[in-house]
Amino acid sequence: GTMICYGIHDLGYVAMTSTFGAMYEKANVSLGNFPKKFAEIPAVHVTTIGGCAVLEYLNSNDLTTTSLGVTDFMRPTASTQHIKIAFIAIGRWKISNNDNGHASNDGVVK
Repeated sequence: GTMICYGIHDLGYVAMTSTFGAMYEKANVSLGNFPKKFAEIPAVHVTTIGGCAVLEYLNSNDLTTTSLGVTDFMRPTASTQHIKIAFIAIGRWKISNNDNGHASNDGVVK
């Protein structure tokens, strides 16, 4: 079956004070965990709400069946911002006995 998890995580105050080119960043900020465990790593969308910072990327190497992983936040001036994220994750929540347990690249479960 397919599971959709969504939510808002309050990451607290994030200090973006390390230079990154012409920007300031805070690296390796944990994004928290999913409310329920997926059977396979899900497709995830994350965006910031509140605070004045940009989510640089979502590192797929850190994404697991239980965790959103980590990211870096950046902004044009050094500052500490109160950051919240909104996320949605879509993926397999259980593997039935009548399939091979994997989704194809087009998202259709075979």
